[in-house]
Amino acid sequence: MIDQRDRSLKQDQDLETLPNEPQIEEGASVSLASSAWVHVVDAVSDGVVGLDADARLTYVNRVAERLLAISSLELLGSSLWDVLLLQGANQNHDLVSLLKPALSSSHRIRMGTDMTLCRRDGIPLAVECLFLPLINKEGQQQGRFLILRDKTDSHQWSHQLRLATTQDSLTGLVSRREFELRLQQAVALCRQQSINHVVCYIDLDQFKVINDTCGHEVGDALLQRVGQSLRTLIRQRDTLARLGGDEFAILLWQCQQDAGRRVGEQILRTLESLRFTWGEQRFQVTASVGMVVLDQSISTAAEVLSLADSACYVAKDTGRNRMHVAGRDDQTVQRRQDEMQWVSRLTQALEQDALQLYQQTIAPLQTSDEGMHYEVLVRLRGEDGVIYPPGAFMPAAERYGMMVQLDRWVIQRTLAWLGHHPEHLAKLKLCTINLSGASINQPETLGFIATCFEQNAVPAHKVGFEVTETMAISNLSHARQLITGLQALGCVTALDDFGAGMSSLAYLRALPVDILKIDGSFVRNMARDAMDYALVKAIHDIGHMTGKVTVAEFCEDAETFCALQDLGVDFVQGYHIARPCPLGMSLT
Repeated sequence: MIDQRDRSLKQDQDLETLPNEPQIEEGASVSLASSAWVHVVDAVSDGVVGLDADARLTYVNRVAERLLAISSLELLGSSLWDVLLLQGANQNHDLVSLLKPALSSSHRIRMGTDMTLCRRDGIPLAVECLFLPLINKEGQQQGRFLILRDKTDSHQWSHQLRLATTQDSLTGLVSRREFELRLQQAVALCRQQSINHVVCYIDLDQFKVINDTCGHEVGDALLQRVGQSLRTLIRQRDTLARLGGDEFAILLWQCQQDAGRRVGEQILRTLESLRFTWGEQRFQVTASVGMVVLDQSISTAAEVLSLADSACYVAKDTGRNRMHVAGRDDQTVQRRQDEMQWVSRLTQALEQDALQLYQQTIAPLQTSDEGMHYEVLVRLRGEDGVIYPPGAFMPAAERYGMMVQLDRWVIQRTLAWLGHHPEHLAKLKLCTINLSGASINQPETLGFIATCFEQNAVPAHKVGFEVTETMAISNLSHARQLITGLQALGCVTALDDFGAGMSSLAYLRALPVDILKIDGSFVRNMARDAMDYALVKAIHDIGHMTGKVTVAEFCEDAETFCALQDLGVDFVQGYHIARPCPLGMSLT
């Protein structure tokens, strides 16, 4: 396995030489028993040992007695080499040969802190050794002091700190931080020596269900069991880590793709065969695995983890309990990574209020209806100043559960803007706001909308809400409740993209909306395609038969405009009428 990071402190055999040490006053003898120094030295918290030129002990304070676990009667006159049994981190070094120069040096010498004092009672202590010379006025060295500092508590704290940063506390596996450091080393070595490695990114399927239904105690026990099972699949030189939650990762050292694929398949089989029981409940465990081969084209550990994570979620999207290998120019993985970038951009835009409201005019065809009528749209303003349409970020928002947050931002900001622009509000006939399927399914949506109306004093009849046909049909019960609730507030409701599935006509009576918006895919070519023309006519006729206002989307030329007018469609929307523009721009 790759040479690990040097986690030790300064090597214990290193010596630190500090010149210009203060000299001991004349009259201070090697034996300090009769000196006034005794009272001072006995009061310090470090062990102090006096040594003569032959390294025999001439003085020992009480702390030194405790540290060495030997009485002063036994210590005095003994050779230092008989009582000071030290062990360094590197046991191959001869500590006696390292200590002897310190006894003859005229400077203060500090030994490395990573040393262990082996006491007679068998209790090891982490110590730091400091040698101080005793110099008289003539500059002659009369002996030395040995200072012993107990570092056991700090060593234990350092050890615990290292464990906290390198080891996952729940499973005992390598932590995410440590895994990333090892992975970066592997990437660097791969680029230098063309050695391939493999990373397997493992995410448990449906783990949240276990956590939510049985509690975190059961979830934690399952994670520990999974960690134990995964340990059996790797070699000693490989690294298994828990990245967080129910995510694990394995770095297979010096491994080719075929061998890595076999390990990945073994992971799936091992976890699928795992039978986890808790009380009377039994759980079957499966996982999705994303695999990446490290080669010279990869430059950072973050890039590896991003690719592996994306490959893992491709495996989830294609059915779970399977593996996806991220290859070169993998379009599926690239699409997911692009979506994740949009999720990050959208999250930042919501936090920094970098979204922007737009409007697109909806024009009357059959009447001279006074007042402004438009649909509220949303755009994302990038850091580079570029304005991105919803088609760029909306798929990612839908896939990764951000639509409710996005819908609420649009609703709150639209009503707040209208409330702060009474001149615009006075000219407004109707503006409509889109609601996603996620908002339709959330019971709190209606209450949130009602609160926004109260806070901004906007008449509810001037605001409408659009739900798409497909979302309404797939969530029929919730859609009906929301539509009737909005109408009770006084809002207009619209069924957007109607006609995309003609079988849905049977559901029209179950959705008591006020407006039908005819799907633009039929409108766009109706002037040149008889079938599209017939479909638009049928939808319009059914809409009027059920007492609904009809709006045709995607009217992009004069020919289509005239055809819609001839059919009797009530309103029209599209580039032929107006392109989207920032909210309120029509007043300037």
